[in-house]
Amino acid sequence: STLLLIVDDWGHDASPLDNTEPGVHLANMPNLTNLAAEGLRFTRAYAQPTCSPTRASMLTGRQPWQTDVGHASEFSNFSTDEITLPEIFTTMGAPHELLSVGKWHLGGTDSGYSTRGGWPEFYGINGAGVVSYTSWDKNSNGTVATTTSYSTTDQVNEAKTFIDASVANGKPWFTWVGFNAPHTPIHNPPAELAPPGGYSAQGTGESNNSYRFRKMLEALDTEMGRLLESVDPAQTNIILLGDNGTGGQVVQMPYSPAHSKETLYNGGIHVPMVVKGPAVTVTTGSTTDTLVH
Repeated sequence: STLLLIVDDWGHDASPLDNTEPGVHLANMPNLTNLAAEGLRFTRAYAQPTCSPTRASMLTGRQPWQTDVGHASEFSNFSTDEITLPEIFTTMGAPHELLSVGKWHLGGTDSGYSTRGGWPEFYGINGAGVVSYTSWDKNSNGTVATTTSYSTTDQVNEAKTFIDASVANGKPWFTWVGFNAPHTPIHNPPAELAPPGGYSAQGTGESNNSYRFRKMLEALDTEMGRLLESVDPAQTNIILLGDNGTGGQVVQMPYSPAHSKETLYNGGIHVPMVVKGPAVTVTTGSTTDTLVH
């Protein structure tokens, strides 16, 4: 089975595993740290500078000039003619149960996840994100209704339900979890999602937005840990990465707002990536500087 975890607007500078610059403020993410300690961390992983092109490339194995999705504003260009990963699972008769959770953002109205993406099951967000993490329009297999469940929690709930059912049925599975966290709106996450010992304290000179962004990552880490409890590590390959660089209002050294999300500088495209599972045959806790994109 495979669990793909995509973190939104999470650049290399915002990763406590990757940023070694003096004086930066980094989130406390114990589940991320454990994942890296048990797997392989890629130090030279790159994405597109915005989200929809990255998602289109991951779904198809093709570049933006081929998918016609070169910027997030071009999400609606994604064609039904593209051969996508879930369509290949289906065409090849793979036994895997398939689920997409979270952020879609490749157009096609409420049914885009299916007509364009080939996903048989989807619970999440049609567009770029939410207006509020606690009041948002949730698409459940084509039916849209407002929910007040914290979006990160809701996404993990749906993924857990699906994975637990697949395991109970003895079926392998592929689950794509496109978190919208920590994409804007930048906010204070629920108190109960703090890591052990509570949320980090605000750093000296740290802006309120940067501090809230850091706490959003800590809450996300808590929920990722809850999701990983449903996963058999001996049977599951876990892939965790960012979809593009950190946004300019919260990016930090070694990058600057002018070299952040939406640019082709490192701050826009250099992302964290960790892979763990039976397919990883190197010593656990290793890093690689192999270039991946």
